[in-house]
Amino acid sequence: MRRLAVVAAVVSLVTGAPVRGAGATRTAPCPSVLVGKSDLGRMAFVDRGQLRVLAVAACRARTLVAKGVVPPVRWSADGHYIAYGAGEVVPAGGGAPTSPLGRLSVGWGSGSPGWVWSPAGHRLAGVTAGGGVVVGGPGAPTKWLLRDGWGATSIAWSPDGQTLAVSRSLYPKAPPPYHQEIWLIDLGTGTKRMLFGLPKAKLAPPLLSGFSPDGKWLLAWEDTENSASLAADGLPLVAIAAKGGQAVPVGKGTLVYGDFVSWCSGNLLAYVENKGGRQVTLNDRVNFAGPAPKWPSVTPAGPGAKAQLSFVSPSCSPPGLFMVAAAVGPTTQDETFGHEHRSIWLLPYTGGNWRPLEAAPPKGSSDELPLWSSDGHWVAFVRTTWTGTAGVGHLYLLDLGSRFKGHARLVGPIAPLGTTSNYYGHYNWATQVAWYSR
Repeated sequence: MRRLAVVAAVVSLVTGAPVRGAGATRTAPCPSVLVGKSDLGRMAFVDRGQLRVLAVAACRARTLVAKGVVPPVRWSADGHYIAYGAGEVVPAGGGAPTSPLGRLSVGWGSGSPGWVWSPAGHRLAGVTAGGGVVVGGPGAPTKWLLRDGWGATSIAWSPDGQTLAVSRSLYPKAPPPYHQEIWLIDLGTGTKRMLFGLPKAKLAPPLLSGFSPDGKWLLAWEDTENSASLAADGLPLVAIAAKGGQAVPVGKGTLVYGDFVSWCSGNLLAYVENKGGRQVTLNDRVNFAGPAPKWPSVTPAGPGAKAQLSFVSPSCSPPGLFMVAAAVGPTTQDETFGHEHRSIWLLPYTGGNWRPLEAAPPKGSSDELPLWSSDGHWVAFVRTTWTGTAGVGHLYLLDLGSRFKGHARLVGPIAPLGTTSNYYGHYNWATQVAWYSR
């Protein structure tokens, strides 16, 4: 079956307010509690074809690129650059966009773009439109690791930045087993090692999610029958030891969204177990899994185990807090978009005290995509209202200074974030919003 470039169908974004220009603008009355909170950093987001950057504590946003911007958007590890679309790069302080690696693949859906920043500095790796792999970035020469025609489909950096994992598939350009493989490339020596290959004439090329925090495991989806339709209903999730070995199943699989998997401290994985195909409001659950002694799901009991709740977008806290934030709403049949009515919950790893961090949002809105600040004191999220054709979002914060004493303090709205799409209950904010708070 022909592989589509985007796994999920996306509805068109609506046109919003006129462009304000490239200067910094106050986007909302700024709450006094944010004064002096420089650790809140900056939020980059795509808004109606613009790339905007928000100074969170000042509630001030400026437009870096005025038109033609498409998701995904990601910060470089040092915060000096922002990449978007098919590998365009712009300085975070402003300047002309460039394409330092040339024409790159648009990626294969919500799980992975066709390019990835290094875990340090601002080195970029990308899959070319011809199936090769290049590395380089702003101010650095471009180096070819794999030439066009090799069949690269997705990439992932190891946590130390020394190794690049590359998935491969030559379907339908080669006979079975189509070279459905994962390779590791040592960026210092240039040596290449095949880590994994499908042993039989089976059509399920691996698509990379990323390495575990200690670099010992690599997470991937098995793209069943190379079918966009089947992928939209969820794919098997597997873990492969970086030293070599067979693919180990991780639970029963999940939908192919980047915000449905999150690595926690202690090499624990939080992921959304798919319960209802492409619909995410049919009792989808947050499970935990880990590599020792094998890869069982070790989900602790939470109040959602008995209640009719659906959990999405788990986000692991910074090391030391042992918490996950998630968006939680009622379990319902597939209804008109905008009826998700989720709120942000706190899920301790050990279970027993899974609870909402806030009161339910106003009727007609849903709180989406929790993101932790680097110090663990704040959780950002997008309060989303469905207009009938798109979701309109506003940034809010939860102050966790009182996180063990009932609800956290709700702060906001901080800024409007434009519009997004919705696919069977999943909003696309994860590809449009990126927070740099280091």
